[in-house]
Amino acid sequence: MLARQLLRAHHAEVDPDAGFAARVSMKLEARGAELALGWAVRQVLPPATALAAVLAAWWVSVPDPSLLAADDLMVWLAGGLP
Repeated sequence: MLARQLLRAHHAEVDPDAGFAARVSMKLEARGAELALGWAVRQVLPPATALAAVLAAWWVSVPDPSLLAADDLMVWLAGGLP
């Protein structure tokens, strides 16, 4: 309580300059944009990475259809070949 009274008395005649409010608002808006971008990255990056991993695993697991014979291609399309 005493500290608050001393600080209030010490800074009683200090007024910020005319551009103070604009500078504070600009910094807060910039910080808000950084926070929003960081939030978006944290929300989007893990699912996107998981999707890329699943697609890569699928891509390497699918046999190359050009290596199959014509009748083997039909078996492969039906799901018979590993």
